[in-house]
Amino acid sequence: VAGGPPRILVTLGTVNAGRRAELLATLLDGLEPLDAELVVAVGPGVAPSRLGPRRPGVHVVEYVPFGRLLPTIDLVVGHAGAGTMLAALGAGRPMVLLPFAADQPQNAAACRDAGAALVIEREGWTGDRIRSTVEAALAMPSLAEAALRIRAEIQAMPGPAQVVTRLERMVASR
Repeated sequence: VAGGPPRILVTLGTVNAGRRAELLATLLDGLEPLDAELVVAVGPGVAPSRLGPRRPGVHVVEYVPFGRLLPTIDLVVGHAGAGTMLAALGAGRPMVLLPFAADQPQNAAACRDAGAALVIEREGWTGDRIRSTVEAALAMPSLAEAALRIRAEIQAMPGPAQVVTRLERMVASR
C-alpha cells in the first residue's frame, strides 16, 4: 500500500486462545520497534488489554473484518490457518507465517513454495527472528508479486453459481 510506513496485520486466528496469547506477545515484542503500523487481531478468548499498553500505531483489537482491512495492508503475519491464508491470497497480500497446528505447516509450505510467503518454524519464534523476517519480507517485491499472481488465479476461478451449473451438467450427462 503506497505512502507512509508499512501496515502489517498480525493475527493467529480464532482457535486455541492460550497458545495464541503467548505467541501474540512474542510477535508484538518483536514487531513493535519497526517503523510500521500494526493491526493486531487477537480473536476471541484473548483480551486486547492482556497484551499491555503499546506505542501509538499499534492497534490491538479482538476482531476486524478482513474484507475491509486487507486491501489496506502491506503484509500479513499469521499462522497459515486456511481462513486467514486464503483471505490474504484473495487480497493479493504477501505473508510471514508461523504455523503451529493442524494443516498450517502444509499451508505455510504451499505459500512459501508459491513465493508468496516466508515461513518461521517454531524454533525460530523469537522477537529478533520475527522482526528480521518481517523486514526481509517487506523488502522482497517478489513476495507481493507472487501474492498478486495468486490473487489473479483465484479471481479467474469460476464462482459458486458456475460450479453448480457445471456439476448439474455432469450429473445429468451420466
